[in-house]
Amino acid sequence: MLNKNIVLIVCAYFVCVIFRFYYPFSIYGINEFMWNDTFILNTNDAYFYAEGTRDIMEGIKNTNLSPTYEILSIITAFLAQVLHIDIDVLMFYLPGFVGSLVVFPVVISLYFYGGFNIFISLFCGVLSGIGVSYYNRTMFGYYDTDMLVIVLLLFIAMFILRYLYRNTLCSIFAVLLLSLFALTYYHSLVYVLFGFLLVLFFFKRSVSLEILCISYASFLVLYEMFGVYVSLFSLFLPFVMYIDRRYVAYIFYFVLFVFVIFVAYNLLPSVLGSAYFNKDSIVSNSIFHYFGVINTISETSNIDFSTFAYRVSGGIFWFIIGCLGLILLFFKKREFLIFLPFVIFGFFSYFKGLRFSIYSVSVFAVGVGYFLVFVLEYIKSHKTISTIIGILYAFVALFPHVMHIRSYIIPPVLNNSEVRILNEIPSEIGDYAISWWDYGYIIRYYSKLNTIIDGGIHEGHSNYPVSLILSGDSENLSYNLSKILPDMSFEEFLKKNNYTPNKAIEALESPSFRYETSKNIYIILPLRMLNIFPAVSSFSKINITSGETFKLGVFMLSQVYIDNKAYFKNGIKLDVVSGYLTLNGDVIQVGEIINLKSNSKKILTDSKLVAIILKDNRALVCDREYLDSFYFKAVLFKNLDSRLFKEVLSNDSIIVYKVNKG
Repeated sequence: MLNKNIVLIVCAYFVCVIFRFYYPFSIYGINEFMWNDTFILNTNDAYFYAEGTRDIMEGIKNTNLSPTYEILSIITAFLAQVLHIDIDVLMFYLPGFVGSLVVFPVVISLYFYGGFNIFISLFCGVLSGIGVSYYNRTMFGYYDTDMLVIVLLLFIAMFILRYLYRNTLCSIFAVLLLSLFALTYYHSLVYVLFGFLLVLFFFKRSVSLEILCISYASFLVLYEMFGVYVSLFSLFLPFVMYIDRRYVAYIFYFVLFVFVIFVAYNLLPSVLGSAYFNKDSIVSNSIFHYFGVINTISETSNIDFSTFAYRVSGGIFWFIIGCLGLILLFFKKREFLIFLPFVIFGFFSYFKGLRFSIYSVSVFAVGVGYFLVFVLEYIKSHKTISTIIGILYAFVALFPHVMHIRSYIIPPVLNNSEVRILNEIPSEIGDYAISWWDYGYIIRYYSKLNTIIDGGIHEGHSNYPVSLILSGDSENLSYNLSKILPDMSFEEFLKKNNYTPNKAIEALESPSFRYETSKNIYIILPLRMLNIFPAVSSFSKINITSGETFKLGVFMLSQVYIDNKAYFKNGIKLDVVSGYLTLNGDVIQVGEIINLKSNSKKILTDSKLVAIILKDNRALVCDREYLDSFYFKAVLFKNLDSRLFKEVLSNDSIIVYKVNKG
């Protein structure tokens, strides 16, 4: 029977993997998704770990920020060498195969410790593996630490359950060793691990539970206070306490006291002081004030309840069923309260950002499964009816997630034509790229250029000077600051020259300013940056001395362009021939229409609004001030001063300039 069940669990695992193949099958052969006959990854952070993997394989750090120390990069490089698989292929498929491992801890926990029958356990495992939010972050191409985060946490929870049921010493060692790896792999999991411990402290006390709590609390506190090596001391504690249990109760109270002190003075302040709890639009240091980045990142934005419920359970109905099932499970089997931290972290996404919804998917799948267990208990004497109900229930519960997989075809970070340009940049080790932080990692991976900002370095003080370069109206400033940033930060530049911010900007705008550098510096400007250009501009629309912010001008990109009519959000419509803009029944005329397709210009009124017809059949309506920005002059109009910037590579999707030396 055990062998049969193992085969069934493995089959459930491969069901989750097979569902993930819908994405590569759908995009196969589409040129923009592929580079060198392999798929381009579809999340920005993927290229952070990809760079580390590549450089481990090559035996050299091509950029100064290459993460060759990251566990995920090390594991991937090891697998690539052992399996003899091209790293680009491995990085694309690894998330789906690793993420689907979530089936094993879910099914084992429910079947062996939850009293679920094997088929409902398998249903919960598959539902966990393809749940909307979990699928989104473990699909093929989503090469990120998320692929293993929930798997590790559920295995830890599974071994805690095993210990609570069997009191085996090896279960404690498994919990400690898996936790050690989890913290090394992704340190932010410490909050969930402390959540496990907090739940254990509220369980009914016994000597065996006290031994687990002492060992786990000692490990977590030692790891956080002193690091990996000192925390290994906690591995000896359960063995010693199993031999001599006379002082376990006293040690338990002492450890509980230390735990409370640590949480109150270390863990809690770090949580409350994090960017997720302090989404300030302005972030200040001891001297200057900067625009806060947290409010410009989509995955940390607030979501409405229906979106939250859909991401967790596939819809409001199944979310309610999952809630009811969890309440029943927690009431009937108190040991499963160990899953409570998953629920809490999942609900965190409703208030502080959609990325956290991944934590709740598996546990709500368990709730959906237990609700079925509860219902079938009342009709268990009618086997045929209960079987039919169970099959229909599983089918309907899985349906929204399967439909989501069919519809969720996301584009790559950059498309084929953009990657080709990056790959052709004639870079040497030590050269630099200036671009927005969204593209930092992928630029480093394909061009081997160092970057100023990226997905990890994008605080307000880092973004401010890059925003000045891209959105400012002075080419001299963009030129001079581009040469300075590879050598020093903007604040270091101020301090070195005893400048105020305003004086520094005046100096950088002056044609007489000189700064010599031996580095080759490239400014990389994807056309897709136009979609986020107001966000790019916002970081420099601030007086960093006083904190006063400046209002951004009108900026609207059309969603549909048909028959000389451009349609925008909120029912706004533009007639691109007459220049009349319609909004809620009101009609105004733009001052100018610039058609980049026909290279023509039509002046209509003295309005500050300008309409630009892009070559890709989109329309942009914006304030005239945007036309003077460096990005607009470099990408849309291509009229930069050739004495300062040289166009190196370009196509319809991206353009690269080299900053002239001298």
